[in-house]
Amino acid sequence: RDKQVEDMCQILTPIASAIITTEPESERALKADELGKIASKYCPNVIVCRDINEAFSKGESLAREGDILLFCGSLYLIGHVRTLVEEKRQ
Repeated sequence: RDKQVEDMCQILTPIASAIITTEPESERALKADELGKIASKYCPNVIVCRDINEAFSKGESLAREGDILLFCGSLYLIGHVRTLVEEKRQ
């Protein structure tokens, strides 16, 4: 909750065709619903997935060849996503 969420959304969302919000298992984490409300001010296509695995799968299903999936958040979130990416490579 100590991150500048509104500022980050203003910067990142204009380049996104869709935003998927999620939340790591942390008491300090901003809830996916709250982040979705903020992101929807800047992007009309916002999907809320409270579970990181679900959010990752949804991102994969939406991405087309040449698209970029960008994950932003805490080290807890990025660590979880990194594990998912490494599992897909094997």
